[in-house]
Amino acid sequence: MKQRTPRPIGEPGPPLRAAQFRFGLLAAAGALLTFAAFLAAAHIATVLAMLGTALFIAVGLDRPVQALTRRGMRRTHAALTVVAIVVVALVAAVAVALPALVGQVSTFLEHVPGYVDDLLDRVSAMSDQERAKLKAQLTTLATPARLADVAGGLLGGAVSVLGGVIIAGTTAMLAMCLLVALDRVRAGALRLVVASRRARVAALTEAVEERVGGYLVGAVGIALVAGTCAFAWCTLTGVPYPALMAVIVAFFDLIPQVGATIGSTIVSLVAFTQSFGLALATIGFFCVYQAVENWLVYPRVMSRAVKVSYLAAIVCALVGGALMGVLGVLVAVPAWASIQMLVREVVIPQQDRR
Repeated sequence: MKQRTPRPIGEPGPPLRAAQFRFGLLAAAGALLTFAAFLAAAHIATVLAMLGTALFIAVGLDRPVQALTRRGMRRTHAALTVVAIVVVALVAAVAVALPALVGQVSTFLEHVPGYVDDLLDRVSAMSDQERAKLKAQLTTLATPARLADVAGGLLGGAVSVLGGVIIAGTTAMLAMCLLVALDRVRAGALRLVVASRRARVAALTEAVEERVGGYLVGAVGIALVAGTCAFAWCTLTGVPYPALMAVIVAFFDLIPQVGATIGSTIVSLVAFTQSFGLALATIGFFCVYQAVENWLVYPRVMSRAVKVSYLAAIVCALVGGALMGVLGVLVAVPAWASIQMLVREVVIPQQDRR
């Protein structure tokens, strides 16, 4: 008996072409390559952050290097001169801060025997019932598991501090190397751009570097003003360690918007060790100074340096802090200024021509 050939269900489509197969294969390969790149970036996020920070510092310090090269100095010598100035400034800041910290630690160690004697006197003055209750509380607190947790926390903190020091030192070395070879790095990157657009990209790159350098110079200038005002106030009112307080205020003032508050809080706490009235006066002084800085000094300096409004600077600092922490706060304003310039110079003209 002859078998009947089954009829196809529906109309068969056109045969698959080789071009469509290649397109699907390339799309899948592109997706896998993108996913692999994402995983690689996640694993080397710390290295990328170090490179980005080093590049930010190098671009920011490139302005004084270019000023020295225009006076006839070689690029390498100019870069090393700027690095030496920065190192001397950091060493001076550490030299100001270190004696105060060492003095506080020495004072604490000198008073440790007295603290121990006071503790023993209080224990000896307790009744048997109070002494037994204290022993039970100490036994409950000093369990092996809790002691292990405390030891692990101390070890983890020490490892974190050591890792931070290593990362900071490596970033500083990368920044110095990039600063010395920044012109060659810039020229090599521009060689990857097609010749017809190379001049345009070079001009835009120079404008971005101008924004970053202007921001860094402006931020350092504002921090120096804040440190000088803090030193004058502490010297006149008798707040301890005026030089150390000035360094602390200037360092934290480099962080936009929130840094000045952190620095003024530290100075106010130090003033509180002298008297409550001095602490209140210090808080009032820094409130007035921050109002002047936030509404007069910062907008004028940043509007000239990076051409970013005060509202945009606040929003950028908040967004950068939420995304990348302190590093995001530091680079948010120049990054937004660069994006704003690129949109104005590239995107908007293209939209207007359509």
